[in-house]
Amino acid sequence: MSSIPSGEGAHESGSVPPPPAHPPRPPAASSGRWSEFAAVVTALTGVAGLAIGFLGLPAVVHSPTASSAVATETIPGPTVTVTRTVTAPALPDTPSGNGPAGTGPTPQRPAATDQSLMVLAPITCYCDLSRAKVAIAGKTYQNSLVTGDQYCKYGGSIEFNLSKEWSKLTTTVGVEDRSEGRSGSVTIYGDDRELIRQNLTLGESVPISVDLTGVLRLRIAYTSDGSCGQALIAVGDPVLTRVGSTP
Repeated sequence: MSSIPSGEGAHESGSVPPPPAHPPRPPAASSGRWSEFAAVVTALTGVAGLAIGFLGLPAVVHSPTASSAVATETIPGPTVTVTRTVTAPALPDTPSGNGPAGTGPTPQRPAATDQSLMVLAPITCYCDLSRAKVAIAGKTYQNSLVTGDQYCKYGGSIEFNLSKEWSKLTTTVGVEDRSEGRSGSVTIYGDDRELIRQNLTLGESVPISVDLTGVLRLRIAYTSDGSCGQALIAVGDPVLTRVGSTP
């Protein structure tokens, strides 16, 4: 019977080899590199938050008249600087001029185009005329001239300075409805030149329009019938039109 080999020869003739040694572990990452990685992640998270906040800004950011301002934020950790643009609303326009805010210079009021002759003070009055409300052929005229009811005065005149500022006189003439006399006349002069003459009869009204272009002095003369119960001559609502006015 053969014996089992021993010693070194036994290892070469079918014995199980010993298990290999464990491979070496990779060296652990240093704590410093993990800190840097965490800081970068934190910084990126902050940038994402700012971007989301920026998208939620009011619509006024996109106003074409708005002005821009730049705000800078620094996030703790590794130095990461984020810059965003914040748009402020535009300021209102500054008021200018002399009038109320924003209206510009106060315009001057234009001169009146029409004016009652009764506004002017007469230069001379060889007459028995007064300012009064009159009735001519059943119609009332509020701001007029009328002769008095003194007997046996058959005529007179009144004169005004126009300063060549007026181009036309319009009025309605006639015998006043309460008159005892029944007829008379009115004559209008410009710088002593006769412009119009009109005969009058009780119960009739006569509208007239007289060109006064270039006239300095306006004179209105009147006569009544020859009886001592004279006619009351009325010039109803005389109105002047200023030179340069549109007809």
